[in-house]
Amino acid sequence: MDPIKIIQKFYKIDSVAYGLLVPHSQAVAQKALEIARRVPQFWKKRVCRVMLVGMGISAQDIEAQNLPLPKRDMTPVSIEEKIICFADKFFSKSKGKDFLMAEKSVEQVRESQMRFNPDKVKVFDEWLELFGY
Repeated sequence: MDPIKIIQKFYKIDSVAYGLLVPHSQAVAQKALEIARRVPQFWKKRVCRVMLVGMGISAQDIEAQNLPLPKRDMTPVSIEEKIICFADKFFSKSKGKDFLMAEKSVEQVRESQMRFNPDKVKVFDEWLELFGY
């Protein structure tokens, strides 16, 4: 199924949300493919479920931050989940008009993680090694 057609079922093509969502999603998808090319075991046939939770959210994070989520660990487990979440880190929480499109450097991602959740830097560093960065 074409993901753009799915998005068009829920967002008007001329809406601001569509204009942000589609280019951002395409940039993350391109980065995910770049990362996946570095992971030989990825190319085996797999069934994939991806929940985009950044570096992961623990039940403790949810409770401590009083988030409106089920109190359970939601961390990327499969290689596919890790690739998508890792790729998204390069296109999130930027400033300026291209905040969803400007790709961050590895160091910028690390700095961002340090500001928002220093505990996640260790996970990011593990992923850097896993994906050959």
